[in-house]
Amino acid sequence: LQGHVILCGYGLNGRMSARVLKQANIPYLILDMNPETVRRAAAEGESIFFGDGSTPGILTKAGIERARAIVYAISDPFVLDRAVGAARTANPKVAIIARTNRQEDVGLLQKAGATEVVAEEYESALEIIVRLLKLFGMSRSDAAARVQEVDIEKERQAEEEALLGLS
Repeated sequence: LQGHVILCGYGLNGRMSARVLKQANIPYLILDMNPETVRRAAAEGESIFFGDGSTPGILTKAGIERARAIVYAISDPFVLDRAVGAARTANPKVAIIARTNRQEDVGLLQKAGATEVVAEEYESALEIIVRLLKLFGMSRSDAAARVQEVDIEKERQAEEEALLGLS
């Protein structure tokens, strides 16, 4: 494979990502640590292999040096920063997208080399706000714009606090 995506984890996020990549004709392969999941998905025709996406040897076998992106759709916070670091070391140019449960882990994963980090608690909070505003008659796009304004303001305040040494 060349220019492919490596999906680490074949839970809900991994399965949905694989479906979308397949529909878009984007090459991918999956790494998962559950032997039953690997057997089942392989029987369904998925390009899936048993392996730990935080292990340099497994990443090499998955073609990390030729990959365009790697997605860590795993929920183990103790492995995630090591996994991101291993991928970044193996391919300094690969896009690394990592999922984490907690917003407070975003900085750690970015330091480890993640290109993008999706914090579930933060993303779900944004989605709850959008749905709440829709209940009050606001369109989804208007609600999303309001959430984005609040998000931009939060980032500006964090930058100011950092400059002042408050955080």
